Amino acid sequence: MKNLVYIISLGHSGSTFLELFLSKHEKALGLGQVISLVEGKKTTIEGTENICSCQKDMKDCPFWSEVKKLLKAHSTTPYSENFSHIMDVADKQYGDDITLIDSSKKLEILPELKKICEKRGINLKVVFLLKDFRSWAISMRNIDKKSKRKRRYFYYVGYFILWYKRNKEIERFLRENNYKYLQLGYEEYCINSERSEER
Repeated sequence: MKNLVYIISLGHSGSTFLELFLSKHEKALGLGQVISLVEGKKTTIEGTENICSCQKDMKDCPFWSEVKKLLKAHSTTPYSENFSHIMDVADKQYGDDITLIDSSKKLEILPELKKICEKRGINLKVVFLLKDFRSWAISMRNIDKKSKRKRRYFYYVGYFILWYKRNKEIERFLRENNYKYLQLGYEEYCINSERSEER
């Protein structure tokens, strides 16, 4: 494995959609949100409704079957070591040609992930996914509707402040720590996905 694509964004900004889109490439493997898997917050590998990018149910996929065994055996192992185990499985099954895609989104784990990649000689590619505030606010409103929470219009002022501050925080962190990254607009790749993929 030579490349790892890490998608960072605010929640509900389309990172899962982008990961699925990139995973359709024959030399790419989408991992979903690795941080949730290695921290035991999700059991998606168990679900028959979850499809791997190889088009098999995750429970029947050779890659995820092996990952499941490793994570179960190393349930108390730190994130960095578990991610390395996942990379080992990818190397074993796919060789150097595969590009892994992680949509964990968390800014806090980037330094650790960078160390792993440097140690293994892997090219870390960070994609900073930015969703227009209007689209993001609609996503948040839909979440409120599902949870039957009623918000007054001025509540969205707080959403705007959160959206602005968090995205500025991500941008500042990436620049100050000299990460090479691609800033990609959610609406941009929805309208022109082929051009976005080339970037």
